[in-house]
Amino acid sequence: MILKRKPEEKGEGKNSSFTQITSLIDRETTNEVIKTYICGKPSSNEDKKPVKLPEALNYYESENGRFKLVYQKDAIEKYYPSSFEEAFILTNYDNLILNKTLKELKPNIYKRIVGKDRELDYEKNKSSSYEWQKKLSSSKSDFANTLIYHMLSSGSEHPKMPSYINSGIDWLKSKLNA
Repeated sequence: MILKRKPEEKGEGKNSSFTQITSLIDRETTNEVIKTYICGKPSSNEDKKPVKLPEALNYYESENGRFKLVYQKDAIEKYYPSSFEEAFILTNYDNLILNKTLKELKPNIYKRIVGKDRELDYEKNKSSSYEWQKKLSSSKSDFANTLIYHMLSSGSEHPKMPSYINSGIDWLKSKLNA
């Protein structure tokens, strides 16, 4: 089983914005795994050109059923995330453990996006999920470790996994139980 981030590549570089993706129509991907198995366009080492995504996005499973590719293909809270972290934030935008983690790791960004202690608006995590992803990109292990720590030490409801992760885990469990 391969778990991949969403096929859409967002703008990079110092001039890129934090624009959320609300549609995959006419979008392209540079992700080689997605290009090969979903778009049916394997490329050579020299050919790194983006490929247009098909209109219908489905998970890929090999004919013999021993290989499955799951990826973030569906919108979450009307946005298409481009990383696991963004999908996780959209899935759990109002979860106390997630918010405690975001506040601990990026306190100034948290105050600007969500607000101060008595005026919190968790809904803003949704419209800022791509910004969160970019701001967390250099501290992914801190994000994961802090989430795990708070999940183990807190009595709060645990965050949920994005649906594509659950789909992959369900498929894997079915293969292990077969």
